[in-house]
Amino acid sequence: NHDHDHSNCDHNHNHNHNHNHDHNHDHDHDHSNCDHNHNHNHDNHSHNDNYPNSNDINDAKYEYLVELSEPIIEFCLQNSRASRRYYYAHSAILFQLQNFQEALELLMKAYLIDSNDHVIVANIGSAYYFQNEFDKAIENFDKTLTLENSITNQYIYQMRGFCYFKKSNFEKAIQDFNQVLSFNPNESQSLYHKAIANFKLNKFNDALESLNVLVQIEPHNLQAHKLMAEIHYQLGDLEQVKLIVNKMRNLGN
Repeated sequence: NHDHDHSNCDHNHNHNHNHNHDHNHDHDHDHSNCDHNHNHNHDNHSHNDNYPNSNDINDAKYEYLVELSEPIIEFCLQNSRASRRYYYAHSAILFQLQNFQEALELLMKAYLIDSNDHVIVANIGSAYYFQNEFDKAIENFDKTLTLENSITNQYIYQMRGFCYFKKSNFEKAIQDFNQVLSFNPNESQSLYHKAIANFKLNKFNDALESLNVLVQIEPHNLQAHKLMAEIHYQLGDLEQVKLIVNKMRNLGN
């Protein structure tokens, strides 16, 4: 089963979009352990080493962050531009807490102030995505791509591709992953998801083409090798299956 569940990923989307997924590459993909930062800045931000728990931000830390911001809240809310920034910054904290519904509510307030801010629109799409509202997510990702000065196309295409993938619309998912790969031919998640989408469509040679590139980039990616072995099995090429299985054993050692 090659379904992927990205719904619990913890992303930081600050729209600088070096989008770097750290997915668990099992064929039944549960991405609940993905650690992404949702500020649209897609550089890899490390957690503060002073945090006792590096996996999440607990409520006490959230309350502390809110308390620190209280002196500027009144000023922010009296100024539309500052208010928009406050809503966005506050929503980023809620993304860290995986409280996507409250983050969405704040982002919608920011959207009412500036409906042409591509970062806000993209984050609205992300908030819908992580609540499994894929049609609404696609709608906002579509709008993001139409806005001027959007610097997030690679990320948006990838997220929209994940939406289509979750909806089992593999043809459209492949189209979006191809767009991502036009920006970065070595983007491993798009290569892998494109391979699985083609596998679902019984386009085995197309799937192998993506996987061959992927294993050159990530030679120790056991899941990519596993999918290659499965495809060769479907094609009846048992000798190739044996070669791949032996290679996987060596990689495991």
